[in-house]
Amino acid sequence: MPYLGTPYIARVATQFDVAASTTLANITDLVIPVSDEQGPVIQGGGVYDLYAEILTTSAVDAGVKAAFGGSATAVASSFRSQILIIDGAAAVPVTNARSTTLGSGGGVTAVTVALIRLYGQITIATPGTLAVMFAQNASQASTASVLTKSKFQISRIYNTLQQPWESPASS
Repeated sequence: MPYLGTPYIARVATQFDVAASTTLANITDLVIPVSDEQGPVIQGGGVYDLYAEILTTSAVDAGVKAAFGGSATAVASSFRSQILIIDGAAAVPVTNARSTTLGSGGGVTAVTVALIRLYGQITIATPGTLAVMFAQNASQASTASVLTKSKFQISRIYNTLQQPWESPASS
């Protein structure tokens, strides 16, 4: 991601399943690396907008929960996120939560088909991965799943280490 504003998008190609666990885990296909074949993706001093749209299914007694996570560290007090979970069957929002900590999000139990939208912004202190995490909201033997076509997008919107007179390509 060499230029400011260029989005990096990860998509779920293989359904991600969780059973009997309320421990948030990285969704395998929604982990954004520190770098790829194009060069650095997540850089120290970078300010990033985060957006994820997660399509899920679950048993009504298990529900779903999600959060942003990863191994990157945020500059103190720089991470903010909002999670909105919409009951797909009733087409109404059922949970709306805020977080200031990676790995902490929101969840709901009484849904079987949910759309989870996560929004956030972070200033990176130490580069590492950024990810979307998922689990059951209440531990049940039944499976809760993240469906294919779910996505996670980041865009670097500012670099605190870049001088105003430098071009984005030189950062």
